[in-house]
Amino acid sequence: MEGGLLISVLIPVRGDAPFLSQAIKSLSESTLKPSEVLIIDDGISENQLIKLKELNFDLNLKVIKNKGVGLVSALNTGLDLANNELIARLDSDDMVYKNRLELQYSFLINSPKVVVVGSQVTYIDEDNNNLGKSAYPLGNINNDARFNISCLVAHPSVMYRKSSISKVGGYREIARIGTTSLCEDFDLWKRVARQGELVNLKDELTFYRQHSGQLSNKYRYAQELATLYVESDAFDNTHIKFQILELGYINLEDKIRKSISGLPKKRLFRFYVYSKLIRSDLKFKKIKFLLGVLSIKFMNFIDK
Repeated sequence: MEGGLLISVLIPVRGDAPFLSQAIKSLSESTLKPSEVLIIDDGISENQLIKLKELNFDLNLKVIKNKGVGLVSALNTGLDLANNELIARLDSDDMVYKNRLELQYSFLINSPKVVVVGSQVTYIDEDNNNLGKSAYPLGNINNDARFNISCLVAHPSVMYRKSSISKVGGYREIARIGTTSLCEDFDLWKRVARQGELVNLKDELTFYRQHSGQLSNKYRYAQELATLYVESDAFDNTHIKFQILELGYINLEDKIRKSISGLPKKRLFRFYVYSKLIRSDLKFKKIKFLLGVLSIKFMNFIDK
């Protein structure tokens, strides 16, 4: 990379992070190694901190304490402290293909109009068994009809230009359930599209782990609600942080409903159904689950 740009890898970490060593090992085996790997400590367990000190990979690992609390703050901490223009994202439970950094680096170097480059991913389970591959849209996705209504980029698969992300203010926390941030990536892609092109490569370049503790599995209804909130651009109009409390209730719900009133009727109906299902005070959990499954199928059907 002599004469070129260098790469930082940004990995926010919380808790025991049982797959972190696998993530770091995959980076150490890359055909193009990053100049630094930033491990953002957002509450790493003592056991994991000890393990990190014992790792003996040929990488410049930096464990950095989060300036705040939570995923959005951790991502912005890493963004601020990264020493390089090109930043690759990775989650602590995922892994990179050996050629991922090299391919994305070359693509960005040769494509000055592109600000974010993602890829297809290979889904794996806790034991690294292959569960299939993604089908994210290929090429420049800025003008894709779905761009403003759903997240078309796998966040852990991306490499982006730090300057472009910083120009739009970095990550924002506009939706959360309890203390967990939601849809911070979807919100970022919508804003950074003003800076240039977002592109997905056809190659599978990241191993994306699926497990029961994953946010998309734990908080499916909450993710749906947050997606609709981001889609509506409600935060930019109202500056209301959309919060689903631990008990399942939505803060300022009347104002939230008014703020998304510009969505198409089908999308508003979807919000209404999911906001009902998010309630934890439904007496019959099995009925709640059944209603959720049926609602998801119905919503997907009417959107086709």
